[in-house]
Amino acid sequence: TKRKQEWYREYLNGQGVKPLAFIGKFTLDSNILEVASDISRVIGINNDLRQQAKNHAEFIRLLTKACEQEGITLLRTGIVGNNTRRPLNVREFRGFAISDLIAPLILINSKDAPAAQIFTIIHELAHLWINKSGISNLSSLYENSTAPNTEFSSVEIFCNQVAAETLVPKDELATYWNRLETPTDQLQTIARRFWVSTIVILRRALDNQLITKKRFFELYELEISKQTNVSKQGSGGDFYNTSWV
Repeated sequence: TKRKQEWYREYLNGQGVKPLAFIGKFTLDSNILEVASDISRVIGINNDLRQQAKNHAEFIRLLTKACEQEGITLLRTGIVGNNTRRPLNVREFRGFAISDLIAPLILINSKDAPAAQIFTIIHELAHLWINKSGISNLSSLYENSTAPNTEFSSVEIFCNQVAAETLVPKDELATYWNRLETPTDQLQTIARRFWVSTIVILRRALDNQLITKKRFFELYELEISKQTNVSKQGSGGDFYNTSWV
């Protein structure tokens, strides 16, 4: 993949393609809302785009098309290289971004749950916006505050927060949440509206003080229990694929 990206970069250089303005437009010190807003503006992530999709797969297709229109190559694969006998393990790899001023590339693990793939795509876009190449693996939506304060963990936390705000803008969530009589009973409906998982919706609701911490953990355990039961029945994929986002 890296060799292909380098070849493509040389090709684009030869064609006189100009650097992409959004690569490295922000830094780790930038405001989360500003970065998320800029990604949404450039890629066109808004309510109109969400409503065009009928399912997660279609939303992924729309995101892929939008990224490619802006000069970002977005690939999805479920195997290591060309070896069909070596599937990519979701617990080890969810996606990566190669940041480049001319030929940025994002690769997503297609073995992952659809909602998780969507989150990873936006997470990797955040990497490009701060010009930091990186690999995403199985980590929580927000890393534990006791984690080592390394640049890697800081970048991952930042990109997760940007992805969450980009996919579920706090103002839109609050408005929609307040329109519903009992929003916590309609988590699936809300999650479908934004094409994320119920876990992401719960985390966003907590971050924006729409629910208490006590209520968050009650609903979180309930949602995890649902996903675990579905996984055991063999009809909903791997529990680890769905619990992250």
